[in-house]
Amino acid sequence: MLSEPFRELTRAMARVQRIVWCGFSGAILIYVGVIYMEFGIFAAGSRAQRSNPLFVPLAVLAVVNAIASLWITDVLLPKRRLRAILDRQPDPEALARVYPGAPLDPERLARIKSLPLDEQRLLALVPAVYIAFIVRLAFGNAIALYGLVLSQFSRSLVPMLPFAIVALVFNLRVSPDLESRLERAVARAAK
Repeated sequence: MLSEPFRELTRAMARVQRIVWCGFSGAILIYVGVIYMEFGIFAAGSRAQRSNPLFVPLAVLAVVNAIASLWITDVLLPKRRLRAILDRQPDPEALARVYPGAPLDPERLARIKSLPLDEQRLLALVPAVYIAFIVRLAFGNAIALYGLVLSQFSRSLVPMLPFAIVALVFNLRVSPDLESRLERAVARAAK
């Protein structure tokens, strides 16, 4: 269970992650809406999907992205990196800066120093977890973009639907909840 001071320090990042998740997921729905408004559902139908020479390459790229989305967290955050972050002595001054080179916020520094050592280490893990989060969402969004391209060339919504559904499923698998993702990262590091 994380302390309230830790939650306060990460509240802005947790909010940003929820907004980013909604933005990526909403973009997929917007792609579908734009194609629907432009071409309708059955302008060229499923025949155009099968006869379009881009269908197979884009479907292969979508499968590659789907597989990469499943493995990217392990690639970006292997157990040894998680352990290294969680085992090293955190630098409260570095953690107190909003970004590298930013002026030091003395109030934030005091709150970080008041945290127990294990929560300071967990706070050091937040940026790495955020990067993996964004990359997973980007892979899912790319799947929808492949469908968007295919629908543009096919002049129909039908070719895009499977791509959009898969992309939404992958985005739903990415939790925007920072606490749960930190807990999973700590559990993975402990294995």
